[in-house]
Amino acid sequence: MVKRARKRQALNFLLGFLLIVLSQPLSARDFFIEHRAIVSGSLERRLVASVFKADTNDEGGDLEKASSLTPVWSAYSVGRIIGIATLGNTICWATEEGQVYLAEAQNGQLKKSLDIGQELSPGLSSGQSNYWLSAKDKLIGLNEEGEKVLELSLPGPLSHQVMEDRGQLFLFFKNSLEVRDGLKGNIIWKYEPPVELSGSSVVTEKEVFISTISGQLLRLDRKNGRLKNQYDFKEAISSIAVPDNKSILLGFVEGRVQRFVLDKNKVSWKIDLGTQRVESFLIHGKKVYVLTSGGLLFKLSLLGGNLDSWQVVPGRAFSQPLIFREEILVLSSTPFIYGFDLKLGKQSSETQLKYEVKTGLAVWKDLLFTGSYDFRENRSLVIAFKKEPQVIIRASKESPQAVGRRIVFTVQASGFEKPKYEFFLSLDNEQPKLVRKASKLNTWTWIPGQSGDYKIIVRVTDKKLSKISELRYNITSFIGE
Repeated sequence: MVKRARKRQALNFLLGFLLIVLSQPLSARDFFIEHRAIVSGSLERRLVASVFKADTNDEGGDLEKASSLTPVWSAYSVGRIIGIATLGNTICWATEEGQVYLAEAQNGQLKKSLDIGQELSPGLSSGQSNYWLSAKDKLIGLNEEGEKVLELSLPGPLSHQVMEDRGQLFLFFKNSLEVRDGLKGNIIWKYEPPVELSGSSVVTEKEVFISTISGQLLRLDRKNGRLKNQYDFKEAISSIAVPDNKSILLGFVEGRVQRFVLDKNKVSWKIDLGTQRVESFLIHGKKVYVLTSGGLLFKLSLLGGNLDSWQVVPGRAFSQPLIFREEILVLSSTPFIYGFDLKLGKQSSETQLKYEVKTGLAVWKDLLFTGSYDFRENRSLVIAFKKEPQVIIRASKESPQAVGRRIVFTVQASGFEKPKYEFFLSLDNEQPKLVRKASKLNTWTWIPGQSGDYKIIVRVTDKKLSKISELRYNITSFIGE
């Protein structure tokens, strides 16, 4: 009965999600980066003997999502981009036509460009000391200076991009897995399962997990490729993650997620999230985020699989999400980077790109990179972003409200580490007054005793950052005044 109830609950969620997705129009505005402002304008105010620069918005109630990412540099290149990666102090991107570019990650200054001489397969990865590219039957390794350090002939095309871990190369083909030495390319071991591989795989310190199209999970000894265990789930596995050395997370094509205890050969918990393919997992502390192909982002308890929250990501998800400065960033088929607050789980930002995103996300220090493609001009655009701190004030009741009404103001802050919140109140542009000292609490409750035009002012700080946001709010003697 419990299982049926949970399944019905998930299906009801999905129906709601579908309605939300269908009701959201896509923007076709043609400019480089659109900051759809949560707040508009800025002003300077003397506040408790200090001068602050504050972002303001004119009305209470719901606020639009703004971009928390600010462009630092960008670079165009001819051709269709197929991958992006960072290594050392450089960033590398490549095009389908075989052009490879290396630039300084900090400022985008081009260091080197080269022509591989043949069409490249989708995917570009980096390891300890090299970038890895693949063509139809070749594997190419480039160092940080763009020099070719390794070129190998392959038995066929790779099923997905090269994975380098602890000096070893893991090459996944349709019907086999090869593990090679990262320096010379010599084969260390090779495994050929009786059934075609599905592409889902995870490499740990001692083991390798791969899945087949018939729903088998194969557990291999990393040292020699020996098959240690075989688990038959009779359903195609679409995603794998390893939270610890005792269990494994499995996502299935039909939308089911389960945590499986390896040595006990039993399911710890499972949950049905509808019928959408589970694309990827993102583990953070005691929580696991699950992204589905249709753009649903679920937050589950890692211990028991309980559903904490869910969010809709417009479009169709295609890339592994990542955590960047207290935000989960997700790419989809729309020209947006969507940000979700790590604590609240709610969407906190969206950054619009000029073209459709064609790569995943890459990080170097405090910069974030992605690549998009302009099919009309056959050119690609690589953009570097930095994260700007963001403060949003939300009111429990829309402005205006009458005197004596209880109103709760909640602050959503992103880009901070362990923020503290300080609340001020100003009536008719008078000197702001401190109404609550800095604390970890992000809410303030107000019962106004006088009508007028107010500003609720919040200062959010951490060890490095400080930012002010204001919300205009009108209090009347009675509603309809």
